[in-house]
Amino acid sequence: MYIEFSYVDGLELPKNKKLKLVEGILLLERQNKECTMSGEMGSVNYELYFSEEDEIDVFGGMLDFPMDTFNFPLLVEQELTADGAKLTPEIEEFLTSLYKAVQQKRPRKKRKVTDSSPIAESQAVSDPIKEQKKESTVSKTADEVYVPKKPRKKIRISKKTGIVVSVFFLCLLLGVLGVKFVPKLFADQTPSYEELIKEAKYLEAGKTFPSQQEEIEQTLYEQALENQTTQSKKELELFQSKYPTTFGEFDLSILNKNYEEALQLYKKSEKSFKNDSDRMTLVGYCYLKKDKPKEAKEISRATKSVELEKYVYQYEQYIAQINEYEKQLTELKKDPVKNRDKIEKTLNDLFDTKEELVNL
Repeated sequence: MYIEFSYVDGLELPKNKKLKLVEGILLLERQNKECTMSGEMGSVNYELYFSEEDEIDVFGGMLDFPMDTFNFPLLVEQELTADGAKLTPEIEEFLTSLYKAVQQKRPRKKRKVTDSSPIAESQAVSDPIKEQKKESTVSKTADEVYVPKKPRKKIRISKKTGIVVSVFFLCLLLGVLGVKFVPKLFADQTPSYEELIKEAKYLEAGKTFPSQQEEIEQTLYEQALENQTTQSKKELELFQSKYPTTFGEFDLSILNKNYEEALQLYKKSEKSFKNDSDRMTLVGYCYLKKDKPKEAKEISRATKSVELEKYVYQYEQYIAQINEYEKQLTELKKDPVKNRDKIEKTLNDLFDTKEELVNL
């Protein structure tokens, strides 16, 4: 069995890489100890797979650290039985495989103790005389001869075989009822794209409607820009890790104010950005933040973006003011005693202008 960490926050864990379950649990235990000792918090989203080649996970969950006691199989079982949920045979088989994979015995549920008094035990013991009479039972007529029946061989059907047989008969039944009713049945059960987005089920929407993944990423990015919350950014990170999109990594770099990384992502796929004027404006803004106004001006002329043109103008004004203040300081420092007050005022103006440039 294998485990993959799709989202990691505040922990040192490999991301989007399938690991053997035992190795993954050791890493989780180590992170729990470190969080416990340091007092820091962290979280991770994980998926479980039966084999390394599987693309669809059999179970997924989220863990928050630190926790007093870390027992991974028990945590999975507790999540499956939350709110009094009953375990189906399939889930029982999954849990058995999980405990077996980590070489850990599954804790048994407590059973009621039956009456084991000497009287009950004596009643449970069969009477040898009665047993002997049963074995020596003979027909009343001489013509009748007792022939013991050959015991029938018990046929055991495994759970997997039972599931296959059940699916076969279900398909057969659907064929008899009519294939034309099947699409309508599933169409009624599948929620629409608009419903999933309205209910903020972005991962489910991305899985059900793959062609809308770019649009979902754009929605999450706009929400993160508007809300400016850690949760909004986490939702975008989680969606991008599960369903990578053209602009997802670039948008995350912008949100994290990692302008150098954003420019590297732009250069890797410039053609994809050419038809997106909004993101080209952001690319020009990144060049300004890295003190490259020439490249920003070229993008401003090509896209005719008024917003980027405004940023370029403000950038040039701040640079001109900074240069002027630095020139004044050079002259004032020639007589620092006489110009002490002017020097102090000019320095304050210089620092204020530099701060405005940083916050551009």
